[in-house]
Amino acid sequence: MRQAAVGHPGVSYLAGSAERIPLADGTCDLVLMFLVLQHVADRPAAAREVRRVLRPGGRVLIRSTFTDRMPELVWHRYFPRARAIERELFPSRSETEALFTAAGLRVVALDRVREQVAPSLAAYARRLELRAISVFEYLTEDEIQRGFRALRAAVEADPGVDPVELDADLLVLEAPSAATQRWTVWRQDDNGNRYEVSRQDTRAEAEAVAATLEARGHKQTYWVSERI
Repeated sequence: MRQAAVGHPGVSYLAGSAERIPLADGTCDLVLMFLVLQHVADRPAAAREVRRVLRPGGRVLIRSTFTDRMPELVWHRYFPRARAIERELFPSRSETEALFTAAGLRVVALDRVREQVAPSLAAYARRLELRAISVFEYLTEDEIQRGFRALRAAVEADPGVDPVELDADLLVLEAPSAATQRWTVWRQDDNGNRYEVSRQDTRAEAEAVAATLEARGHKQTYWVSERI
């Protein structure tokens, strides 16, 4: 992915994690999380980080599988245990909404979008053989080989010309506008200079941001105050 993006004027990469996004507060209009949540170790911390980097009114698009809304996927026919594994890896819709609303975002919509994952079953089989889906890590090699044999047999019987499509969930959340943010996080450097760091809806959210920044260990002092 990095190699493909080299030289592209609109793409840059930064080393970081969902729990520690290397961006300043309030610098993003949009955050896209595409099949990410199942890989995040500390989801509450990630939700707070997403909230921190969003500008007032900014949005989060979460394209994910939710355990209470599991779609019927073509590849599950050939790898039967994959569905059970995904139920263990992914959060539910309610868990995800609770996670991000606790961080200060509001739910805007839950949409179903139709995605084309491959132009044909044969192309889909070739794509699956790359084993890019993380669920393969939880299957035994015997399960994987049996699944691919069954899939190849299906392709040979009917390679098909119709695209392979799926209906996917897209959860949309939004950061509150600046007018509703009553609590301010302040920073004071070792020279006594004071700066406004961010604004939050509640005192608890502001104190959580201040505590996170304080824990980074820089020679700075953080505190919160209510806007009157």
